[in-house]
Amino acid sequence: MRAAIEKTPEAFTPNVLLRPIVQDTLLPTAAYIAGPAEIAYMAQAQVVYEKLLGRMPAILPRASFTIVEPLLARKLGKFGLKIGDVFRGRQLLRSRMEEKYLPRALTRRFDAGEKALRRLLKSYRSPLEKLDTTLIDALDSAESKMLYQFLKLKGKAGRAESVRRGVLGRYEGLMLDALYLHKGLQERSLSPLPWIATYGPAFLDELSGVASVDAQQHRIVFF
Repeated sequence: MRAAIEKTPEAFTPNVLLRPIVQDTLLPTAAYIAGPAEIAYMAQAQVVYEKLLGRMPAILPRASFTIVEPLLARKLGKFGLKIGDVFRGRQLLRSRMEEKYLPRALTRRFDAGEKALRRLLKSYRSPLEKLDTTLIDALDSAESKMLYQFLKLKGKAGRAESVRRGVLGRYEGLMLDALYLHKGLQERSLSPLPWIATYGPAFLDELSGVASVDAQQHRIVFF
C-alpha cells in the first residue's frame, strides 16, 4: 500500500473523515470558519487529526445573518408577521396572511344569507296565496330580482377575494424567495453582492458590527 501510494498518489483519494487532514497537511490551516453542519463534521474528524497530525485548526463559528430590506419589512408589518413565521414554512405563512388580510368567513356568510333570504320569501307564499292568488306572480318576480342582485353581489365579492388571493400569492412568494429560499437560510442560496451594490461599504460595516456582538447567534438585520 505504501509503495503504491508513493508510486501513484493520484490514484488514491481520502474518505470523508480523511479529507480535511489531507487538506491541512498540504495547506496548513490556523483557523477554520465554519457553519453549524461543518462544525459538527470537524468535531467528528478530531480523533483522526490527533492521530495523524497531532493538531487541528481552531474551529470558529461563521457569522450568520438574515437580511430584511425595507420592502420586506413593510410587508411583514402589514400582515403582523415575524421572521420566524416565514421560517416555519409556506403553509403556516399563508394561513397567517389570510387571517390578517382575507375575510375567510365571507363566503359562508353569503351562503347562509342566500338560504335565509329564500326561506324568508317562501314564508310569504302561503299567506299571500290565501289573500290573493294573483300576488304569487308578484312574489316570484320579487324573489327573482332580489336573488339576482344578492347573487350578483356574491359574485363580485368572490372575484375580489380571488384578486386578493393572487396578491397574497405574490407577497408570499416575495417573502419566501427573499428570506427562506429553498427552505433554507439566505446564506445557503443568495449572494451578498446585490446588497453590497445597493448599500455600499456601509452594508459590510453593519454586518461586522452585528457579528462582533455574538457570532454564534443567527442575527436578523433590518436595512
